Amino acid sequence: MSGYHIEWAFAKKKKETIHQVKEQKNSIKKEAEVADEVVVAQPPHRPEIFASSNNKTPDADLLNLHRNFFSEKKDSCGDLISFRNGNELKGKVLEINETQIKYKRCDNIDGPMMIVNKNDIAFIKYANGQSETFVKDPAEVKKNNPNAKLQMHPLALASVIFTIALGACLLLSIIIPGFGLLALLFSVTAVSMASEAKKKLMRKEIADKYTGLSEAKVCFIINWVFLGLFILATLIVLYFVFSFII
Repeated sequence: MSGYHIEWAFAKKKKETIHQVKEQKNSIKKEAEVADEVVVAQPPHRPEIFASSNNKTPDADLLNLHRNFFSEKKDSCGDLISFRNGNELKGKVLEINETQIKYKRCDNIDGPMMIVNKNDIAFIKYANGQSETFVKDPAEVKKNNPNAKLQMHPLALASVIFTIALGACLLLSIIIPGFGLLALLFSVTAVSMASEAKKKLMRKEIADKYTGLSEAKVCFIINWVFLGLFILATLIVLYFVFSFII
């Protein structure tokens, strides 16, 4: 009977040990489940959702985006247009062609497009900081002021200078014959420049900006007369030289 008692006590202890192990496993399992629930239930950190240098809310970011959009739209209509009479206004320049500038006023951006003569504008300072200066068209100046003096065309002026040099060389050739060849060189140059000046000044867009057409014509005739006489004199001299040799 004593042996049966010992076997029962051992079995009872074994059952208690197994029961404790199960309780420990269940306790660990419950703790793990509770930990998982805590992790899942933990709200994410706000900066991970709304990335912003100032940690602003999404509504604030949206409001700032809205403000920036309309601010950029407003700044795009910030071209400063300065007139020659001293007046200035802010507008949005739409087009610039050879004779006109088209723009809209900033205070009436949805209103009609304004068109102004380009010669009435002194300069435009654009919204991006760049500036553009406008020079009056000489043709318009001449139209508004017929008595205004225009500059002589460079080629016409050069032909006049070479023609004067031709006359000086002809006078000096009386003393020093070598100046006759220099006069010939000046005459050929003057004819070439006078001819080119005439072609350019016959065009209206050039004639409206420069004078010198009549001067170029006179120089052209004078130098051709000189060249004709020079050629004639050369032929006469050659004739007498060959006659003497023969």
